[in-house]
Amino acid sequence: MSRAQTLVLALLVLHFLLGALSLAIGRGEHKSAALRWWGAGLLAYALGLSVTLAGILGARSMALTVGNGLITAAPVLCAIGVLAHTRMRLHFGWISAGVAATVLALGWNNFSYASPMVNLAAPSIMAVVMFLLAAFVILREGPRESAIANQFLAAIMVLAVGTWVMRIAAMYTAMQGSDIPDDFPERDRI
Repeated sequence: MSRAQTLVLALLVLHFLLGALSLAIGRGEHKSAALRWWGAGLLAYALGLSVTLAGILGARSMALTVGNGLITAAPVLCAIGVLAHTRMRLHFGWISAGVAATVLALGWNNFSYASPMVNLAAPSIMAVVMFLLAAFVILREGPRESAIANQFLAAIMVLAVGTWVMRIAAMYTAMQGSDIPDDFPERDRI
């Protein structure tokens, strides 16, 4: 197993464990809808990674499309969890249209064009939009008694967005002029 595959496996296990823990705590004593949504988002991301990795076994185009589609939906679930502490609710018509458009772009890419950058960048668009929206709203409308926690959560979400954008830029730079082998995991999506 390569180092990149080991990192993807570690990312998958981390998201699965944190998602399961969030669901368990969210269903526990405090009955936190926010934690349950966040946990569902983490598990959707872990499932998306699993499906994407399963593409190594066959049906690669389908696995990359479905896996990255799940990865696209994961930040929506996480944002719903953050927004559970505010009055704002997402408009599912627009959200569904954004997820559907991303899945269509992924399908077109994976079944005909096959650019690794589309698999990397397309799901990140939804993540960037959802996390920035949730960060802004939790700062503006979050519970007054947890203002410091709201600020911390918003900062972490913005940091995550910055990390995604830098990763895409780094991968784009690394892929320019190089011949990335088909079995390189980051080629399709991490």
